[in-house]
Amino acid sequence: MLQLDIRKFLREGQLFPMDEIRTEDLVLNKLGKPDDVEDYGSKGRYLHYNNLRFLFSGNELTSVAIFFMNYETSFEINIDDEVFVLQRDMPLTSLLRMLNEINLRWSIPYEQSKLDYLMVEIESGVKIYYYLENDRLERMIKSFS
Repeated sequence: MLQLDIRKFLREGQLFPMDEIRTEDLVLNKLGKPDDVEDYGSKGRYLHYNNLRFLFSGNELTSVAIFFMNYETSFEINIDDEVFVLQRDMPLTSLLRMLNEINLRWSIPYEQSKLDYLMVEIESGVKIYYYLENDRLERMIKSFS
């Protein structure tokens, strides 16, 4: 399994230095053959690597997502003497407290949240989707212009 620097992703919205993954060819060279490919023609192409999904428009990277809901995705974040475990069962209050402890500004844009989930947007542009219906972290996504 690929080791990710989750703090860097939260702070900067990057899993790797952008020069290493800005095109589909570079992702394929770095990560190898994907587990699955979804091709939607002009709407984009998804490359899936276990719990990671890369979206490309043309050959350019459009977004990166880390999924939690249907995976055993788990990241430990040590802050002083406390360990936060970022995983699908992490309570929303713990997630927000963790973001505060790492000194990341966040907001919950009302117009982008729905009745069954909240979208938490971090200052880095990473969006965290948290489903209220089952009290679970669903995914984190960073989109690129």
